[in-house]
Amino acid sequence: SVKARRQVFAEANHRCSFVHPESGIACNSIYQLQVDHIIAFIEGGSDKVSNLRVLCGIHNRSRACS
Repeated sequence: SVKARRQVFAEANHRCSFVHPESGIACNSIYQLQVDHIIAFIEGGSDKVSNLRVLCGIHNRSRACS
């Protein structure tokens, strides 16, 4: 929903929330931001705010390929 998207963006301070698993460095990009399902919708994930996060286009695409 629009309300959920707004909440997710606000909680992420309108920045990519990706954190590199080895270095611990956060991306924090403000470009090409997208809402991502932590557990994919097709795999049973929900549209609840607790299952959503903001990723930049690069990290959202790289996650989709893994």
